[in-house]
Order: sequence, then C-alpha cells, then structure tokens
Amino acid sequence: MKSVALIIFLTALSLFAEDKPCVQVLQVLDVKNETIAGAKVQLAGTDRIYYTNLKGQCFIPAAILKASKGITVECISYKTQTIKSFETFSKIVLEFR
Repeated sequence: MKSVALIIFLTALSLFAEDKPCVQVLQVLDVKNETIAGAKVQLAGTDRIYYTNLKGQCFIPAAILKASKGITVECISYKTQTIKSFETFSKIVLEFR
C-alpha cells in the first residue's frame, strides 16, 4: 500500500515539476537571417529592458509583454525598430543602417 501511494506521489510531483511560467520568446535577426546577440529589447510603458543572448533570443514573461504598449529593439549598426506589442511575432528582423 505504501509503494502505491509513493508511486502516485512521485507521478504527481513530476507533473507539477513540468509546469513552467508562460514566457514569450523573441528572436532578433538581421536581413541575412543571422541572429543578433546583445540587442536591447525595451518595453514601452514599463521600466523593463531585456537583452538577447548568443542565439539572438530574449525571454519575456507574457504578462509583462501584454502590459507593454510597444517594443523597441536597438543594436549597434542596425536601424532601431519599434513595433506595437500586439503585432509581436516570435522573430524581429532588423535592417542595416
């Protein structure tokens, strides 16, 4: 009986362990479809600033993204791009200056 209860407990524990917070992943690319590391992603209407990692990815909590009025992406050698938060796609393409 104890082993059955232990198996049920471990199964339930593994199910809850996989519950991850809702996150929006944005990837910043250039026109040649190459990732841009270190791009500044600023959320308008909030004081939040994020930076892309080596894969050009930026992880933003979905609740914070919905609360923002827009997204501004800046990086050296690229034109600054501002988009509205409801127009957000998983990939943002920057053009060279």
